[in-house]
Amino acid sequence: MRGTPVRHKMLLTLISSAVGMLILGFTVEPADAIRPVPERPLSRAVADRDTLRQTVQAGESLILTLPGQVNGRPVSRYELIRGPALSSVAGRSLLWVTRRGDTGRHQIDLVAEADGSPVDTVRVEISVE
Repeated sequence: MRGTPVRHKMLLTLISSAVGMLILGFTVEPADAIRPVPERPLSRAVADRDTLRQTVQAGESLILTLPGQVNGRPVSRYELIRGPALSSVAGRSLLWVTRRGDTGRHQIDLVAEADGSPVDTVRVEISVE
């Protein structure tokens, strides 16, 4: 009966996987019950001059080069403080991979930094068509 220990191992693995799925199935909240992370308040109101406007087609990616200077100061990096899902920033590049259901107007708020300290808040208003 050489195959018996292997069968027992497979059966044990199958049972423990099923028990694990049952436990997770009862403890994971449904997606509609998940609440967004509280937004970090903006340091001040975003002036219209600090607002960039873009248009993108739903389902396409938006890649935007952010300004190298804000308020006359060179920007070393941007930090994303508020934005839609699948949006990110790297250096001075903003990326948002839109989905078909993202039509409408959206805002992305970023903090421009120079030498490690915040310079100003920059808003990107995006119209997804």
